[in-house]
Amino acid sequence: MTRSRARDLHIQSRNFAAPRGRNRRRAFLEQLEQRNLLAAAPLEAALISVHGADLQGKDGPLAKAGLELASLYQEYQSFITDNGEEGANNFEPSNETLHVSGNRVVVDIVGAPVGDSGERLGLTEEPNFYDLVSQGLEIMGRWGSLTSVLTPIPLIPTLAALDSVQSMLATAAVANSGIVTSQGDPAELSDVARSDFGVDGSGITVGVLSDSYDSSPFFAIDAADDIATGDLPGPGNPYGRTTPVNVLRDAAGSTIDEGRAMLQIVHDVAPGAELAFHTAFLGQAGFAMGLSNWPRPPVPMSLWTTSFTSPNRCSRTA
Repeated sequence: MTRSRARDLHIQSRNFAAPRGRNRRRAFLEQLEQRNLLAAAPLEAALISVHGADLQGKDGPLAKAGLELASLYQEYQSFITDNGEEGANNFEPSNETLHVSGNRVVVDIVGAPVGDSGERLGLTEEPNFYDLVSQGLEIMGRWGSLTSVLTPIPLIPTLAALDSVQSMLATAAVANSGIVTSQGDPAELSDVARSDFGVDGSGITVGVLSDSYDSSPFFAIDAADDIATGDLPGPGNPYGRTTPVNVLRDAAGSTIDEGRAMLQIVHDVAPGAELAFHTAFLGQAGFAMGLSNWPRPPVPMSLWTTSFTSPNRCSRTA
């Protein structure tokens, strides 16, 4: 950790006998011992890296990354200083909404305009792109000039220094738990519809986009358990619903498998429907590509998405 050394000059006051018996006070300087002053906290260091030493404007080396990513970077650096590189996979950011997996974070990157045409190039056109990939950067999706990446946190300054990058934004995604026990079936009267009209969803596919399907580190129950109890279709389902969920892409990290809970509700309402899943927590471009990757007609398709932040480009895609 960077330290600066300083000498403190301490102003003290002492009483002494003044003429005519009156007490007077006089200030003087007393040199104290040398002291080590700790470096700025991660947030303070992040502010300087974004706004510069004068904290005015946005001319620091991480200006393109913004305060959220700069704070994450400084927090990670402080963690590594205290725990060493071998503890990188145990890093947990103070901002729990960021999609961090070990030492990597999902980031949306907007390409910078090129020339007078205003055309924006994606990160994949960056001359040093494959060097970034060799250092652990992974493309999650590309949509126009927007590229969603899973990048090692130490690469944030490198990305922020690229001329091809205009801005960076950490993907913040929040899932809602507590929906595994479904009341949707009786509330929607779908149980009555199945009985009266003889329908159960057969012939259609329902796709869900949410955080994750079967990768949460927080729960002991997994997808195989839900299949065994009949809450999801797949081999071993006790009711003969053996077509498994088509998982196009899952996510990792601090997720809660809300997507699987949503699919349980769908399976309650339409037990004959085929189910599919794609994570929505790989950045805006990753989500937009997830929408585009669903099977197309002739199979009737219905999509159900969870709520999460920054849906602007995704809503236009849908």
